[in-house]
Amino acid sequence: MQAVTGIILLGWAWEDIRHQSLPFWRLLAGSVVLLLFGGMYHMFSFGGAVAGAIPGMYLLGMAAFGEKKKSIGEADGMVLLVLGMLYGLWASLMILLYSLLLFCLLAGALALARKIGSQDRLPFIPCMLGGYLCYVLPEFLGQCLEVTG
Repeated sequence: MQAVTGIILLGWAWEDIRHQSLPFWRLLAGSVVLLLFGGMYHMFSFGGAVAGAIPGMYLLGMAAFGEKKKSIGEADGMVLLVLGMLYGLWASLMILLYSLLLFCLLAGALALARKIGSQDRLPFIPCMLGGYLCYVLPEFLGQCLEVTG
């Protein structure tokens, strides 16, 4: 399941980098696939899915009603909402934390290298992919070491 999630996130990140947007149909199709796979593997309960969706709903609210409406995209909130529904509240918050940290490091490095200015926009979904990998890889590597060790 984690590989399927990673592959779909990789496609979304590529689209976000190339076009600075994510078409709704592609986001919807990937979300349906992820939620169907999650249901098949009994990854989430109703209560866990609702609780996990809270950070994504918060980002969606900021995108819709925030002071600077173009600073956060709706797709960013939808991606976090789906990840939260699959993995739960704690995982959603950790993925968001790692994503924001990676985003700040990327923006700082690009600003220091004078590749971006204060008005430039950076895609956030690639940082969410990085945040997801930061959350999932330690668990995956630990399982690999248990099997071989």
